[in-house]
Amino acid sequence: MKDDFYNSAEARLDTVAGRNSYWLRLKSAKNEYHVQRAYSSDGSTLHGFKQYMRDVYGVVIESDSEGYTLPTYTIIDEQKHLIFLLKHSKHEN
Repeated sequence: MKDDFYNSAEARLDTVAGRNSYWLRLKSAKNEYHVQRAYSSDGSTLHGFKQYMRDVYGVVIESDSEGYTLPTYTIIDEQKHLIFLLKHSKHEN
């Protein structure tokens, strides 16, 4: 598993500089998912969080062989991903 963090230069930089912002955004999106899941007024069924991230924000969350979320992800829709970044980033001024 430790080699998963060093597959690319970007992954190495994130382990050195910290990927805290990704985890904070992911946590914010998961909170949003749980609220929508709990208060779905139209009776629609939301699938799992990973599917939600793929459909709504164009991000494929990667997992290791044991199912643990890795700090790496794949962007499949850049426009949706931009919405994810804007909506779930904490702005400190």
